[in-house]
Amino acid sequence: MSYSVIYIGASWCKVCVDVKPEVEKLCKGFNVPLLLQDADDDGVLVKKVPTVQFYKDGVLVEEITTGHVTALRSQLNEKKGLLSVEDF
Repeated sequence: MSYSVIYIGASWCKVCVDVKPEVEKLCKGFNVPLLLQDADDDGVLVKKVPTVQFYKDGVLVEEITTGHVTALRSQLNEKKGLLSVEDF
């Protein structure tokens, strides 16, 4: 079982700039590969930024879109079962 995370943000988005380090810490802590994507790149389709997508064995299993670092932390804490240390 392998997990990966895609973070989609934009350099012009203050919230994205604030949230990105939180996502990087999470992935580093769980030793999960992280791909950073710019929302302005061709082919990137999201409704809001920042968006964090969690993949399990290459399949999207969760997508979190939030405008606040506190809300992101809260949502990630609720989903700890999705990314548990036992899986790595």
